[in-house]
Amino acid sequence: MTDKQPVSTRRVHIGLSLSFLFLLFFLLCSLQRGECRETDHTLAEAVSVEVVYAEPNYEDPQDVFVTVRVRIRAADKPVVIPDCAEKPRTEKELCLAFLQRSKGGKWQNAKPAVWAVEGVENPDTWKPLTVEAGGAGVYLYSFSTEFFGIRPGVPLRIAISVWPEGASIKDWQAAETVFSPVFKCPSFSR
Repeated sequence: MTDKQPVSTRRVHIGLSLSFLFLLFFLLCSLQRGECRETDHTLAEAVSVEVVYAEPNYEDPQDVFVTVRVRIRAADKPVVIPDCAEKPRTEKELCLAFLQRSKGGKWQNAKPAVWAVEGVENPDTWKPLTVEAGGAGVYLYSFSTEFFGIRPGVPLRIAISVWPEGASIKDWQAAETVFSPVFKCPSFSR
């Protein structure tokens, strides 16, 4: 990488930003609808996930940075998924996605295990990308195991917000939530 910012620092910032987005989304959803509900996947026909890598945080031996690649295939209509990659030539990164873990038989958004306050990208800066009907979009999602208090082997999934059209991405009520398949938090062998 030619970036001057260390990879581990950038991933922590991504995780912190995504966590703040979760809090913002939860508050907006609670205020506008009274509750957040899972919806049927009318926009996405299939979602797959693969762990791309897990690398240690050399500053914290308990922490592992994990990056997964999420592939979302549109159903019979186009779907819009915003990209938040910092550079146009890098792989796409999900703007609004939340790590979830099973607790008591129900899926819940993973909450940060540490107190953190981080800025959030303005939705005006999101790059809405349209995945045509039957086509697929591939995005990265990164998280820190220590930040979320997650240990290796824990079943996880990713909740991803998608929209029916680019003009609607500022309308939180127009978003649908699609879910990745369950995957296990990887470990890093030192």
